[in-house]
Parts: sequence; C-alpha cells; structure tokens
Amino acid sequence: MINHHAQNLKRLYRFATLITLGLLIVTCTHTPQVSEDKPPFINELIITNKTDGALKEVRLNVLDTKRFIACSIILPKTACSLGFKKTSLEEHPTTLTWSQNSNVYTRRVKALNAQPEREVSTVHVDIHDDGKLSTYFK
Repeated sequence: MINHHAQNLKRLYRFATLITLGLLIVTCTHTPQVSEDKPPFINELIITNKTDGALKEVRLNVLDTKRFIACSIILPKTACSLGFKKTSLEEHPTTLTWSQNSNVYTRRVKALNAQPEREVSTVHVDIHDDGKLSTYFK
C-alpha cells in the first residue's frame, strides 16, 4: 500500500513538473504584438469640482510653454470644460491652482500613466477635498 502511494506521488510530481515546464515554454516563446506607436491626441480638458464648495480662479498652467487655461468659478459637483483642436499629448510640467474657502491650492498635475483607449481622448482632472487631484482619460 505504501509503495502504491509513493508511485502515485511520483506520477503527480512528474505531471506537475510537465505542466510547469509547458507553461514556462509557452511564456518564454510568447511574443507580444507590437502596436504602431501612434501619438495620443486630446481635444478636450474637463476640470471637475468633486467638493461641496465653490472653486474660484481655477487655472491650469503649462509651465514651460507659459500657456494656461482658466475658469473663474466651478460650482460644487459641476465642471469646467474646454474643447480645442486635436493636439498631441506631450509631457510638460503642469500645475493647477485654485482657491476655496480662503485657501489657495497649487498642485502639480501628475502624468497620466495609462494610454488613452481612443485615438482622440478627453483629459479629466478631478479636484477632491483637501486639495487632492485625480487625472484620467475618457
């Protein structure tokens, strides 16, 4: 009985080893498809006030080009939207400044980690309580 049990364990071990090797070979030989590097484009920016208070003098500053986008006020749970001609998305140091309840906030807008799913997308910047930001494509 013990000998039969040992043989079953050996078979199970060999089977598991073969499965592991098979998966390793498939993983090593799999070549991901290389997509063409199309530069992402944007044609709209939406800044959304996710707080319960009004945001005043909201200004998105692109530091190295000296360009900016401004909204004088964004009421609670609303957004300021700006559409523009399709432009390539490039990395530029950018800050967002606004005032709320006598406090002035300036935050660096972090680069978007994900690539947009479409050729032309909208960039969303959400302003949350305590001066926190989130950015994403849609």
